[in-house]
Formats: sequence, structure tokens, C-alpha cells
Amino acid sequence: MTVYKIKHRDEFDFRLVTWGVVALTGAYILVPPVLRSEPVQKTINAVGVAASAISSGQNPITAIANSGKLEPKWSSKKSPEFLQKVTKIANELGGDPNHLMAIMHFESKLNHQAINPLSNATGLIQFMPFTARRLGTSTSALLAMTEIQQLDYVRKYLIPYKGKLNTLGDFYCSVLWPACVGSSESYVLFRVGTIQYRQNNGFDRNRDGVITKSEITALVSERL
Repeated sequence: MTVYKIKHRDEFDFRLVTWGVVALTGAYILVPPVLRSEPVQKTINAVGVAASAISSGQNPITAIANSGKLEPKWSSKKSPEFLQKVTKIANELGGDPNHLMAIMHFESKLNHQAINPLSNATGLIQFMPFTARRLGTSTSALLAMTEIQQLDYVRKYLIPYKGKLNTLGDFYCSVLWPACVGSSESYVLFRVGTIQYRQNNGFDRNRDGVITKSEITALVSERL
């Protein structure tokens, strides 16, 4: 009888989590929509968190325990009410509340009255005027709201991407360029010669004329 010997604990953990991800994802795809319950989705998210932690050399148990919570550093930046609402929104979306905080910090420095003088983008995630209209409001109305009220529109904007915001890159793509949600890190958002590239050329740190998903993720991750 052949006995498989585990050389390293991480080897076992990684295989276990990997097969868990495959099994749960397959089940999620195959079962009827009525069985795609919130507990099943939470289990899938937990397995994904564990797999990500192992791949980066972190403790998967600790990662699962801390998922869905904000890091203490944010407590000095906003009110408890604001932070609780951000956490609730991110958890509803199946995303990390720290990612949402980092995105808002990157976009507006967490200032709900921030305005881009060139585009008139306004608020926590820099709502463009046409985006505000699509959400049933306006940039002037958003500007007049409290930060707590404006979070309702952050949620309303993000809710179509529920279950798709598993990484910081995907979370930020939903705000900057939704077409790249779910794409690989090599996905090219903008190329030199386009207005989008000119408006976002700060992301192109290696100055190769293209802005990739990995480049936008790297800049936003500095806010974590």
C-alpha cells in the first residue's frame, strides 16, 4: 500500500483548500438558483479567502477570522457610524470593507464633498455626472448629502457587481472601468493616444504606453 507523505503542512493545506474551491464552485454552478443561499456564498467566500492567504504565506484561519472586518487604522479617519455602514455594504457585496475604504481614500481621500474640477466627478467614489443621473440623482444633490447618506449611493452603484468583488483589483475596476471586473491582472484598460489614457496616465508607472489592471491595483493597494 502506498502512503502519501506530507512533507510540509502548507502542502496539505493548499491542496485541501484548492480542491475545496473547485468542489464548491462546481456545486454553485450546477445547483438551481434557489439553492444558491447566502450561507453557501459565505462558505465559498471563506474558502477563497483561505486559498488567497495560503498563496501569500499567511495563516488561512486568521485570514478567515479577520475577513469582513475593518483594520483598526481606519477608526481614526471616519466616524463609527460611517465605518459600520461601509462594513455592512462591503459584506453585502461579498467584498472586503478595507478594499472599499482604500478605494474611497484613493478617489476622494474619504471626502464626500470632493470635486474633480476637470470632470466634475463628485463624492466618495467620484461619481461622474452621467453616473449620478443613472442612479437617480445628480452631482449637486450628492454634494449636498451627508457622508452617511452618500454611502447609500455608493451601495446603489456597486450592487450590480455583488459577488464579483473578490479582489482589490476587481473592486476598483467596478469604480474606474467596469469592463475589467473579473479579468486577469494583465488586462489592458487604457492605451496611449486615448482620452482615457491621458486622464489616467499616472497609473502607467513604467511608461510603456498601456495601463493594466495590475498597475491600477498596485496604486490603490498603497492605501491599505
